[in-house]
Amino acid sequence: MLQNTNSTFVAIAIGTLGLASIIGSYKLVKMENVSTAYLAEARQTSVVNNYKVSSNQSPENLPKGFVTGKLCYPGDFLPEGKIAAKNIDSGTIYTLYYPGSKNGARSSYYFVLITGKYKLRYETFIGTNQIKPFSGYYKGNSQVVEVENGKTIKNIDLCDFYNSANDEPDF
Repeated sequence: MLQNTNSTFVAIAIGTLGLASIIGSYKLVKMENVSTAYLAEARQTSVVNNYKVSSNQSPENLPKGFVTGKLCYPGDFLPEGKIAAKNIDSGTIYTLYYPGSKNGARSSYYFVLITGKYKLRYETFIGTNQIKPFSGYYKGNSQVVEVENGKTIKNIDLCDFYNSANDEPDF
């Protein structure tokens, strides 16, 4: 269940259906099932953006680049989740919803990000009692990806998983 608030976010994402630019206001209501609340947040905030935008600059005109790669999971399918990109300089985390391979999604992603340095991961909840997401990282979360204006960075595969969510590195 979602309610409108005064907080605004900007979403810029490319999915299997094409380019989507969304501006909206949403607030999550606390839910019983952690994974349901987590995925509802991912669906509504495809990219959460704290980038400073002047009144004469629209989000579409911000400098941005592209990151693409494949998703992996230690199992027979890719579960529903989100791809998260953390800007190293600002700490802002951008997210892109992933519906899962059982829902027809491909095993690859295409993420539009504002220029900057990022760490990326694919987050999913594998059980309803899990408090932290189980995540696949790019090269063990040690690799920083630099997004440049108009350029595409390829082969950023989010495939390094840890034994449990509690063993994961800080993001």
